[in-house]
Amino acid sequence: MFRIVYTVLLLLQTSLVLAQQSAIDLITDDVMEAFPESVIDSNSYTPATIHQIALGILQGISGVAVPEETRRVSGALTKTLYEIPREYSGDDVYRFFQGYFEEKSFERLFGCTGRTCGSSNDWANDIFKNRILYGPVQNQYYLAYQMSPGNPVSPYVTVYIITRGNRRIYAYVEVTEPAKKAPSLPTVTKGKLAVELLENGYSVLQNITFQDDELVERSGLDAPIGQDDVAERAGLEELIGMMLENPLLEVYIVSHLAADMQLEALQRRSQKRADSVVQRLLASGISQARVSAHGVGPLVPNCTGEACRYRIEVVLR
Repeated sequence: MFRIVYTVLLLLQTSLVLAQQSAIDLITDDVMEAFPESVIDSNSYTPATIHQIALGILQGISGVAVPEETRRVSGALTKTLYEIPREYSGDDVYRFFQGYFEEKSFERLFGCTGRTCGSSNDWANDIFKNRILYGPVQNQYYLAYQMSPGNPVSPYVTVYIITRGNRRIYAYVEVTEPAKKAPSLPTVTKGKLAVELLENGYSVLQNITFQDDELVERSGLDAPIGQDDVAERAGLEELIGMMLENPLLEVYIVSHLAADMQLEALQRRSQKRADSVVQRLLASGISQARVSAHGVGPLVPNCTGEACRYRIEVVLR
């Protein structure tokens, strides 16, 4: 009996792996081709996520490197790490991908080479979360393109190329496929929130407050339990009404929080705030499957100055 159960579980696991690999192959083959003779070192596929695409040089915020400009995209994310044969150089790989994208009329969104990209350590650890991509700063290249400009569901492709100190060359490719908007959303025509969601894929919630917002001004002070709960008269009515009227609409609730305190505390508190908003939506009759909470602290802001400090965004998924 145990052997039968084990066999069934193994077959199910194998089927899931093959299905995921098929999705990776389909997306990668449809969008771009690999460098000749390169070998896949690792790959992964996430069907639904919020991905920040780097479109600028890196800057330090609360001890973490973040791009000066980013584009937030909700959708499927494919990550593939290629090892390049040693007879080629990093410049060969860079010119191959750049030529391929230009030949296919992709729109170039950003690019950098060598020291102009900033610290390779920051790209490897803070942006891509993959230490194998660390190498001498002069040996790095980065490209960001969109397949079909003007098409809201057109894939984005980024390529980071590095020649490590041991002379191994890697090309790290991310393909982001934006999610299609919920079918019922175009019927929503009233209100600023609906208009911005239709046009941009996200909107900042207006007039939303939390209990004792002043606590974020106290350096290093973590909030007591309940202090990051949504205030009773929070500006959620428009969002709740829109989601109740459009049962196919699914969103992420993304909380940003900036203050003079440790990054870990800001991320923890921003997650509390996002969770609190989601709980208010659930209490209004919206299904858990349609909303998810994400707290990002001060990282990857989509605006500058005072407006970014206590921001809650609704992002289509």
